[in-house]
Amino acid sequence: MPAEASKRPEQRLYLQLSGQDLTVIHVRNEGKTGHYFTVPVQGQGEEEQRLSALLTALGSVPFHSLVYVHTNLHTLREQMRRPPSGWPKELKALLQRKSLQLRVGTLTRLDGFWQDILTQAEGGTLPRMNGLNHYHLHTYAVTDGLQTHVAGLLYGEGELHLYDGRVRGEQLCQTELEAACWALDLVAPSKTIELRHQHPTTPRFWEDAERYLSDYPDVQPLARRIGRLIEEKNLRFNVPQTRLDDTLARAVRWYTGRGLA
Repeated sequence: MPAEASKRPEQRLYLQLSGQDLTVIHVRNEGKTGHYFTVPVQGQGEEEQRLSALLTALGSVPFHSLVYVHTNLHTLREQMRRPPSGWPKELKALLQRKSLQLRVGTLTRLDGFWQDILTQAEGGTLPRMNGLNHYHLHTYAVTDGLQTHVAGLLYGEGELHLYDGRVRGEQLCQTELEAACWALDLVAPSKTIELRHQHPTTPRFWEDAERYLSDYPDVQPLARRIGRLIEEKNLRFNVPQTRLDDTLARAVRWYTGRGLA
């Protein structure tokens, strides 16, 4: 790979076409953030539609990036494998204008997590917001007594963000609250987040922080950070009384397990 390409931020595009609808997940931030959307494709005939799909997907990519395109669309993969001199003029113009370098992502390196999310986004089976929330946050922590591994998954507003951490000792509740603090820092002001924690004790923090902190005084510095974010950003939250074992709950468990591997 040329030296110039290695210095560019790496972006990955996952493309799936169903009829006239294109579903794209643009994965960035070293695989920790995915922006997803579904749009109709333009053009007559298969090759024009595949080109339209690629141009639409590349529109979400920042300038000066190295872009890997992962797709099962054989025609599109063959189109990208041609020498650049044989690429359609529309594609060459876009790559030049945004200073992008394009690569075909190998199917053997498809990240199973993002591929599963792509399939669900394409099928319309990702969980829907209930109108009261802008985001869902799922957290999950496991420990072997020596270390605690935690993962967080923030979903909403057309994006999905991943968090993972590892600390010494058994700190299930505190690490889940660390993941919540990460999420509060990410979201835009004046948003509402539904918080879904794995450990049954963690929701008590949101229900009665004073009582929680009397039982877990070590969490006070973290609680101050959380309180400051909520106040400064005018954030709202709710904690459901029942747990849902939906797609995202299963996904965050899988992501936590991957950290253990």
